[in-house]
Order: sequence, then structure tokens, then C-alpha cells
Amino acid sequence: MNAHPLIEELFEEYPNFDTKTLSQNPKVLSRLIDIAIAEERPRDWWGIWIVDRVWREYPKSVAFLGDSIANSVPDIRNDSNKRQFTKLLIHLDFSEKHHGMIIDFAMKWLLDNNIPVAVRANSMTLLVKMAKIYPDIIYELTEAIEFVLPHAQKALLARGKMELKVLKKLKNSI
Repeated sequence: MNAHPLIEELFEEYPNFDTKTLSQNPKVLSRLIDIAIAEERPRDWWGIWIVDRVWREYPKSVAFLGDSIANSVPDIRNDSNKRQFTKLLIHLDFSEKHHGMIIDFAMKWLLDNNIPVAVRANSMTLLVKMAKIYPDIIYELTEAIEFVLPHAQKALLARGKMELKVLKKLKNSI
């Protein structure tokens, strides 16, 4: 395995990849986020992938990582990690101090045709989450999604239509 030494140690310690045991070790989970942003490909991906697997089975055990994940967004180097980080941020809470930065990065990724569809779709959903907190961005986000849709791949088109319905309900509730 060409993984980070900590990850190799984890596989030695937990050969059956016991997510329950990992979910009970916040220090290891925090370190995995550090690995995800500090290492070069492909080693960096292992960190966030393991955190994602733990989150799927034990979401409450990963909840404390919201701020760490949000704070790491500017340092994400590859698209696979962008996909995983945005997916987790959709589901985790993070401090208000990170909101503006997250909105900026998510909007940038949504509008960038060179970013993979999954990252763009997750960014869209993350922005809708933020629009529920900051209704001022509803109109800009609606325009951004409508701008993206005419040339969007099927998956992004489907997500866009779904998120536009949510935004319409948000507009009507203001």
C-alpha cells in the first residue's frame, strides 16, 4: 500500500477496517483530515475517504470535524477531495466564521466547467444550505444555477432542477 504511514498503521491496528473503533478515536479522525490536505495524490485521498466511511456509519462521531473540514477548504488540492469535503460540509455544521469562505469556494466550483460534475453538484447543494442561513444569496444562487443548467451534464441538470425548487420555496417564504 502506498498510503500515509498513519493510515498504514490504522490498517495494521484495525485489519478489518473497523469504522466503529475509528469513530471512537477523535484524534485519529482529526489527523485524517490533516492527511487529506497535506499529502500529495494519491496518499491524500485516503484520509478523507476513511472519514467519509466513518461518517456514513457513525455521523455523530464526525460532527466535531465540521470546522476543521471547513477551514481546510482553501488547501484542498485535488477534485476527489473537493467532492468528499463538499459532501461532508453539506451534512456537518461549521462555525459562522467559515460561511463566507465556503460560499465563495462553492460558487467558484459551481461555475467552473473544468470542475467535475460531482463537485459542482455538491457545491450547489452546499450553497442552497447556506442560502437557508443567508437569504440574501438566494437570487444570485438562482441566477448561477440557471446559468449553469443549459450546458450541464445530466447529473448536474437533475440536481440543479431539484435545488431550484428548494430556492423557489425559500424565495416564497421570505
